[in-house]
Amino acid sequence: MELSELPPSTDKIQAGHLRCLKKAIERLQYLLTQDEALQDYDQIHSAKSILYAAIEQMGMRGERIFTVQRMLRELLSIVNTQYQSPGHDREIGVQILTELKARLPSI
Repeated sequence: MELSELPPSTDKIQAGHLRCLKKAIERLQYLLTQDEALQDYDQIHSAKSILYAAIEQMGMRGERIFTVQRMLRELLSIVNTQYQSPGHDREIGVQILTELKARLPSI
């Protein structure tokens, strides 16, 4: 699968994360710049809720990116060893590539 072949749902997921982050920033901007907002429990609760959601989404995305980074490092190591001992770890490399391709839509 090429990057240009990523399903449209990937764009929607990324757009959703970005919307959540922007919403959290806007809520906090309002909350921290308007004195009356800091006295309003509903405003504070709303800001906290959207912050929790944004933090959770970024954490999940970070974990997925870290996993892909680890897989790419493993592939680099395998490619480096192919020069020294051709064929070594080739099956592992193919497995990693297959898993990496499967993960791309969810990054």
